[in-house]
Amino acid sequence: MKKLLSILLAIALMVTMSVTVFAAERQSTTVTYQVDPTYTVTIPADVSGGCASLSIEAEPILKKTEKVVISIGASANYNGTFRLKEKTEEVYIDYTISDGTKILDVGSVVLEQEAAAPEKATASLTFTPDKALYSGDYSDMLTFIIAVVDTAEQ
Repeated sequence: MKKLLSILLAIALMVTMSVTVFAAERQSTTVTYQVDPTYTVTIPADVSGGCASLSIEAEPILKKTEKVVISIGASANYNGTFRLKEKTEEVYIDYTISDGTKILDVGSVVLEQEAAAPEKATASLTFTPDKALYSGDYSDMLTFIIAVVDTAEQ
């Protein structure tokens, strides 16, 4: 009986060692890479003498259908027109903002840059004050809106 059991175990061991592979096993993996949208907008902190330049410093990395849009958002002294306020007095000087081709107002688009544009976008703005009635130190705080806009939705 021991001899028979030993033979059966030997045969079972030989059968399990000779298993053939009928198909190759396949494994897969998902490769992901995320690119976050980036752009750099340069707006000078101070403008003196009437001219300013705005630029998008690097070509934006956006979705194919997106663009960066810069527009005039608000003015601290706006009252239907842009106004410079004298530092210590309630005295104002109206001024205009021009991009070289037209006069701009609150909401006007100053600069647009499409995704993957070949060159950086720039815009020059000219600030032209009306004639002052009084001497003084005049200023205004101009705010710009920088937005990423999907052109497919327009």
